[in-house]
Amino acid sequence: KNGNYVTNMSTFTYEFIQNGEFTFEFVDKAGNKGSKTAKVTWIDTDIPEASITYDIVTPTNKDVTVTLTFNEKVTITNNNGSNSYTFDKNGEFTFEFIDEARNSNSVTTKVTWIDKETPTASLKYDKSNQNKAIVSVVDASKEITFETGSGTYEFTQNGTYEIVFYDKLG
Repeated sequence: KNGNYVTNMSTFTYEFIQNGEFTFEFVDKAGNKGSKTAKVTWIDTDIPEASITYDIVTPTNKDVTVTLTFNEKVTITNNNGSNSYTFDKNGEFTFEFIDEARNSNSVTTKVTWIDKETPTASLKYDKSNQNKAIVSVVDASKEITFETGSGTYEFTQNGTYEIVFYDKLG
């Protein structure tokens, strides 16, 4: 019944492909019937699952580390067996892993919020007044903030002045 079979070949064998029960039924030479049920509960065909955690999830100019945790014991088969990976720039990394029952899986992590590009700008010189020169920061490559002032400096004599600026990520 239920697709099971009884054989009269040398030994009774039933191959389990999933957890369940199988009842062997037999008859001896005197016609006495018997049965024995085999029960298997240890077949694991569930693939292991991973949860992903990023240490930084907002725009940053720092490295971002991703860490995986699992719903069961696994062996990571790449990344030198480590469950964490550090991105020093935007990109993807695929972790590959296998559980104790040899079920394998992989998960791809992706970071798109690292910005380590230093902002750039040009200087505009206004020498229209003979007694002074005004230098202004113009054409910034992205939104910038000045360490002091507003990005303009007035020279009343020859010299140097450093205008320091940074983007929103520092």
